Amino acid sequence: MNEETKYTFLETCGGCGGLSSGLIKSGFTPLLLNDIEKDCCETLKLNHNNINIICSPMEDLDLTNYIDKVDLLCGGIHTICQSF
Repeated sequence: MNEETKYTFLETCGGCGGLSSGLIKSGFTPLLLNDIEKDCCETLKLNHNNINIICSPMEDLDLTNYIDKVDLLCGGIHTICQSF
């Protein structure tokens, strides 16, 4: 990725923010981080100031505002979310 290109991402099942931290360090801009677990959301807020964090089931997310604005949709799907 060159200096002029800015890529954006959305992350579901963000956990404590390991994947998002790596993406941010690689130059990606987060538009939204999501997790269903309250403790994970609190940790995301501590690790990622000033980023839109939504604590809810991912199927409840309204992503219509992000159409044509996001380059990468990612998630750290863990064992309780295997059906997704």
